[in-house]
Amino acid sequence: MCHAIGCLQHPGVALVRGQDLLFDQHPVDARNERVTWLLVAVTDVDAFVSARSPSAWAARPANFHAAAIPAPNTVGVEAIMWRRVVLAFMVMGGKRVFVSGVGGELGTTIAGLLEAEPWVGELSGVDADPPRHRLHRTVFHRIHPDEHDRIVETVAKFNPHVLVHVGVWEPDARAAPRAAATLTDQAATSILGAAAECSALEHVVVRSGIEIYGRARGALTRPSESAPIAPTSDWGRTVAAIERTAAKVGERVGVTVGAVRLAPVLGPHVPSPLGRLLRQPGVPFSVLADPPFAVIEDRDAARAIVAAARVGLAQPVNVVAPGAITALQAARRGRRVPIPLVGPDWRVARALSFLFGAPIPDHVSEVLHRGRLADNGRMRDLLGITPDHGTIDVIDRLYNWPSIVHRPARVQVA
Repeated sequence: MCHAIGCLQHPGVALVRGQDLLFDQHPVDARNERVTWLLVAVTDVDAFVSARSPSAWAARPANFHAAAIPAPNTVGVEAIMWRRVVLAFMVMGGKRVFVSGVGGELGTTIAGLLEAEPWVGELSGVDADPPRHRLHRTVFHRIHPDEHDRIVETVAKFNPHVLVHVGVWEPDARAAPRAAATLTDQAATSILGAAAECSALEHVVVRSGIEIYGRARGALTRPSESAPIAPTSDWGRTVAAIERTAAKVGERVGVTVGAVRLAPVLGPHVPSPLGRLLRQPGVPFSVLADPPFAVIEDRDAARAIVAAARVGLAQPVNVVAPGAITALQAARRGRRVPIPLVGPDWRVARALSFLFGAPIPDHVSEVLHRGRLADNGRMRDLLGITPDHGTIDVIDRLYNWPSIVHRPARVQVA
């Protein structure tokens, strides 16, 4: 241990009973590699702080932090005013965090935010596709969800303290509904099953959705986290199954599990069936209802999941942007052609929308017919953050994303 804190050897540090260090009542846990608090008696705090100039201080671990607090009349030391410098030193560099689905836009953003978290040490992730942008510290493993044994081996070898599971496929986002359900089930079975065998595991965070509450007749318009789980769409049933699996793992190994129930996620590079539909030249809406719905911006969703991992969320939380909008209002803000539909018109609209590359899965159809809202009143209390963007702002940003621009070649060949 002394080699890791050699930077303390300077004239400002006093020896206590012939020892350089006094350990507090938080011994090193070699298996879980948790935080160790080191108490050092110093005669001159200013001299200690000024030690940042020597090369020894420059060579300190990247996550080495110091804060001076008064501790007069330290027991066993001469009767003078001492101060203790509490050094939070993560053995082996902090918590190991594993992110599934790191190749998607949301997963890549989450990994990028986790890289900047001081409590995170080693970071690893898995997905069928590579990350959407460069990650500096994350070790990426490209493994398809159907390669169960490879996934289990990778997770078990890494032995994470925290598992962030966002490896889910929304229907008609990156895959057709049937394929999306299969991929999501394979990933959840492999990732969560492997995590249950990890001795260091302390906490699990899973991505869920407010579709879990369902939109049956008589259902709550703005359900809170205590509302009954009664999904009425394939995507709602999928996220409900993920929460059940994660809860069983938590009960089995005695770790906390947090479910982040996201509103529909929209962002400039996020594959979203709702986002594609709203960006079509013509946007369908229900003449009989045109109910309101809410969304969440992709970076706000990522911030919420990172916060859940940071605070050790042990319950579900709704993550929804403030405000609401209807399909008709969205079409007008985006200068699209509103297409009023009723009854059998919707069957024709779904077929045409599919041909134009914007299929309408059943959970998006629910948004258009019955709306999609949720109460996010506990988000600040549970996660310590709130969304930076409201629903209307997210929709406006949706329509400000540039479309494909075709540019002719500067040099014509053949």
